[in-house]
Order: sequence, then structure tokens, then C-alpha cells
Amino acid sequence: MINSNHTDIIQMATTMKAESTFGKSWRNAGRACAFAGLVALTAVIGSGCSSDPVAPSSSSFPVGVALQVGKTDKVVDSSGVHGSLEVKEGETIDSIHLQFIAKGSLARGAATGVTPKVTFTVADSSIAAVDGLSTTDFRLRGKKAGTTTLVIKQYSSDTVVYTSAAIPITVVSTVTSFKLGDTITYDYYDRDSTNTRMQDSKRKQTWTVAETGLSFQGKTNVTKVIEVNYTTSGASEFSRDTIYLQKGDDGSVYEYDLIHKMILHVQGGDAFAAAVTPRWVRMTSTSQSSATWSGIEGDSIALTNVPIAGVGNIDLLMRLAVSHKGTQSATVPAGTYGDATHTDHSLKIDAKVTGLGLKVLSDSLAGHIDYSAKDGVLRQSLESRMLVASVFGTSYILTVDGYDMELVSVKHK
Repeated sequence: MINSNHTDIIQMATTMKAESTFGKSWRNAGRACAFAGLVALTAVIGSGCSSDPVAPSSSSFPVGVALQVGKTDKVVDSSGVHGSLEVKEGETIDSIHLQFIAKGSLARGAATGVTPKVTFTVADSSIAAVDGLSTTDFRLRGKKAGTTTLVIKQYSSDTVVYTSAAIPITVVSTVTSFKLGDTITYDYYDRDSTNTRMQDSKRKQTWTVAETGLSFQGKTNVTKVIEVNYTTSGASEFSRDTIYLQKGDDGSVYEYDLIHKMILHVQGGDAFAAAVTPRWVRMTSTSQSSATWSGIEGDSIALTNVPIAGVGNIDLLMRLAVSHKGTQSATVPAGTYGDATHTDHSLKIDAKVTGLGLKVLSDSLAGHIDYSAKDGVLRQSLESRMLVASVFGTSYILTVDGYDMELVSVKHK
């Protein structure tokens, strides 16, 4: 929302290269030339009276610019850049509406001045490009995955009267899934009770794409992955599991039965993990913008009369809150991913004694994921912590065995 407290944006003094013009619009300068009729009109349009133009007034210069992408308003003004532009690799946003914010009134409108002109500069033209449609609309094309910026300028005659701050552009990779036979290798570490990585616990974990394009548990285009953990010596398998992943058209990534896997890392968690109905969890996203959501449909999972050794039957209520942080560069053994996204998970667990309503536990598990649209999961971790339960005055400590896994390599079949 624009307010009357905004001040002028400091105008940039230098022009930038590789600019393309949206187009030109003219208006009568309000001062007649020393000719009449058609001659006068021609002179005004063609700037034939160059010795007597109307000098632009600084009070009419813009102090900001608003870009409208569909129903979303992205504003650049004296308080900074509010929003960013995002497009998929090889795709185009057909129409982005452009309006300038006037000084004083803060009204929005088209470029003004003597023979007004609007240009922009994309810092890295190999990542994105802009095609002008008119003086008020343009299209944005994603050329390759990466991040860059654009700067919008307004001219009055040949004088720059407004230069925007650098507006972030993100081009998201359109890689949506791995191919059959691809192998992804991770380094896997346990965390100790202080939540510190245990370097001597390092072992290898591999994901092998076994099937693609599946229809599974209500979702299509599902990828089946065989996960194998090896012993610290790497001589033999430690465990084997099956993972189902799905990436939606909006870039959201889902994993099947993720909550079950998290609970198994809680001491005694196997007692109620089996009671959790498997379901899809929205684990992360390729979106470069921050967002929050419930990781599961229906917001919560309720379990009743779950027998817990030494405690009795309890009722459980679990909620998975997800906080997506957007772009955060991640460095793993496989390399540095500047366009990675980071997502935090908090699985809140509330437990009450069945029939009594007496709360015995209210705590949470904390997990984190760094993800790349190109190579998938870069890093996944679960924090080691202690969950404290209190039953009739007696405290019980439930330890959470945390872990780290980091991408080492991706081998395509």
C-alpha cells in the first residue's frame, strides 16, 4: 500500500546499456509554436520548436513504479522493492502492466513529460528478456534458470526523470522429475543429544529412481525412489526403504508418509507411528518467494487410545506447520546452488491421557529442507532434541535422534 509519507527515490545518474524501448507517447506541450494549423501540430509532434520546448517540472516526476502481474501488485517506491518477478525457464508472462506513481498525489498512470519514453535494463540478458507491447504493458521471458534484476527508467525528451531500484527476477528451472535409473547419492550423519553432527557416523545413502509417471494415492506423475542406507564402512546395506515423490505444476514438492518417518526418530515413536494413516505432505517448493502453509490436508491428525508403554492410553493431536523461506543459497558436497530454496517444518505433538483430558506432552519436532529445481533435495535434516512428557507428576524424556543428509552427486542413466 502506498502512503503519503513516501519520499523521492534518489535518481540514478548513469544510464545502463542494452536498453529496449517500450514505445513512445506524445502529448501537447501546452505552448504553441509560431505557426498555425497543421504546421503547428506537426511542429509539436516532431519537436520542430526545439528552441522553445516546455521544460519538464520536477513536481510531475514519478517517485515509484507499480507492476501488475495478474492480480498481484509489485511496487518499487522510496521504501524499497515490494515483490519480485518470477517466470519459469522457457516460458513467458504475456502481459505485465506498468504504471508510474506520481509525486505528491501518488496517483498511478502512464509516463508523462515531453516526448516521454520508457526503457528498462535486464542485468543478465542470458537469464531473462523483456519484450515491449505498448507504453503500459510488456512481457517477460525466462531464458535459463537463475536470478537477475531489471531497472526501469522514464525519460522526458532525452532526460532521465526516474530510475527504479533493481527489481529481482528469478527464472525457475522447469526440470520436474528425475528419469528412470537416475542415482542420487547423499552423505548421511547422525546428530547427538546436543544437536551436533557426529562426523564419525558418516555413511552413504543412495536414491535410485525405480519408476516414474505413476498414479499413486490420489496423485499423478509420481516418482518411486528406492532409498538405501549403507553402514559406516560402506560394505553392506544398513536399511532399505521406498520413497514416493511428486512435484506439482506450481513447483510444490510432496512426499508420501513423511510424518511417519519423522515420528520413527522419536524414542518410543514406533508405538504410535503405525497408527498414523499415510498421507501426502507438502514438504517444499521451488518458489523463490516466502510462504507458509499446513503440510497436510485437514490441518491436523488426531489419534485416540494409542497404547504407550509405562504411560497407558493417550490421545494425540499432530499439526505440521511449514515455513518456506524462498531463495537461500545452499552449499553441499555436490556444489553451491545459488537458486536453492529453504523450507522449515515444525511437527507439533500434543498428547493427553485418554478419558482424563490430562495433557502429558506438548512439544515439537523441527526439520529443514534445502531444495533445487534442478537436482531435487540438496540437504534434509531433523534436529536432535528432548521431548519432555509429564504423567501424574513423573517426567519422561523422549529423545529425538536427529540426522543430516547432504547431496554428493546426481548420475543420470
